[in-house]
This record gives sequence, C-alpha cells and structure tokens, in this order.
Amino acid sequence: MTQREADSLTQYGAMTRYRAANDAGNGYELEGETVADAAREAGEIVLSATTTSEVYVVRVCDTLVAIGGDAMGRNPWACDIGTVES
Repeated sequence: MTQREADSLTQYGAMTRYRAANDAGNGYELEGETVADAAREAGEIVLSATTTSEVYVVRVCDTLVAIGGDAMGRNPWACDIGTVES
C-alpha cells in the first residue's frame, strides 16, 4: 500500500481488511485490558475507533495493524492489514 492509500484509509476499508485477515487466520491477541489501551501501547494511532464495533489502526514501523475487540471494548485482537511502502 502506498503512503497515500494509508493516509486515506477509512473505517470501512480498515474493517474490511481486518475481517479478511482474521477470516484467513492471521489474527493475534494483544496485551492490554481494553482495545484503546492496546492501541495506545502498540504504536502511532492513525485511525481511531469511535464505537466498539470499529477498529483502531496503528502504525508499527511500516506495518498497519487494525485492533478490535469484543462489544465491551475489551479482549484486544489485532490483524496486520498492510505494509506502507517507504
């Protein structure tokens, strides 16, 4: 993904990539009591979740990671959703 694509990523696009990665078995558990805590600890937040049905997108080096959880905003679960070309 180009930097421009990363900059214009929407919640819909992030959720689509998150679900696809998770359905492919590429999800992983993160440390943290809440999804918000895990996102803050993981890296630079580039897209915030405004409800528990959305995901945070965090940049970790050149990788974009989507972080979601359960309906209570707990049990953080992450999926890599793209690599930003340098």
